[in-house]
Amino acid sequence: MNIAFLAILVIIWSILFFYEQLTKTTDSQQIFLYSSPSFWVVAAYLIYFAGTFFLFIYSQNQNLEEQVSEISIQYSLINGVFVLIKNILLSVAMFSKGDSMDKHPGKYRSSTF
Repeated sequence: MNIAFLAILVIIWSILFFYEQLTKTTDSQQIFLYSSPSFWVVAAYLIYFAGTFFLFIYSQNQNLEEQVSEISIQYSLINGVFVLIKNILLSVAMFSKGDSMDKHPGKYRSSTF
C-alpha cells in the first residue's frame, strides 16, 4: 500500500474522530476532550502523518540512500522531529487516566456469565 495514501486515510480518520468527539453529548465524567487517552493517540498520529506527508511523497520519487547530501540530512531531521513529537504524545496517552472499569461494572463484561 502506498504510504501517501495511508497518510491521507489517517488524516481523514483523525479529523472525523475529532469532529465526532466535539459534536457528541458530553458526559459529566469527561468534560474536556484532552482528558482521554484516545485524544492523545489520535493527535499523535495526526501530527505525525500531517507533518511527514510531503516527505513521504518526496521520498518515493528520490533515492535518499544513495545521496549523502543536505537534502537527505534535512529529510532525516524533519522525520526525526515528528517521530519525537509522536512518541511524546503517545507517552502522554499512556500516563493519562482513562475510564476505569470500576465506574461501569457491567459495561465491559459479557452478559453470558
